[in-house]
Amino acid sequence: MVINIQNVLRTTHLNYTALASATCGWDHIAQLDFYDYLHCMEQSLCTAAVTVDKAVKGVCVCSRSLIPDSCEIELLCIEQAFRRKGLGRKLLSHALRNMRTLRIRAAFLWVNETNSAAISFFTGFGFTPDGKRRPSRTSIHGEELRFKIDIY
Repeated sequence: MVINIQNVLRTTHLNYTALASATCGWDHIAQLDFYDYLHCMEQSLCTAAVTVDKAVKGVCVCSRSLIPDSCEIELLCIEQAFRRKGLGRKLLSHALRNMRTLRIRAAFLWVNETNSAAISFFTGFGFTPDGKRRPSRTSIHGEELRFKIDIY
């Protein structure tokens, strides 16, 4: 099994359209409109993908935040069959290294309060809740909690 993590660029074989096509059927991403998802990637500060044997199995999309010197992790998703194998940790580590090279000081992300697996994953990684809440922007009921990690 060959695992590769790479930044997604418009000029590579793994461009935004190919990535959106490969991942839009996944359970977490299926609720997103293909064109909104594609636009999110095209406007991102950094998009990275993890492949296993040349097939996309995970994606991370980061955008510049309204908070100075920070970014927001818009999406971190691993295909269901490949979760709990360390791919999410590798992909998030890669994205945070990219943010460090871009001199980003902090990263934020939103997690639904009912998603205990994601909350456990991100707090185990070093993210902490900062007290901000908002109504869910997905079809999942409940509020979303904002988490933060200092990059440097």
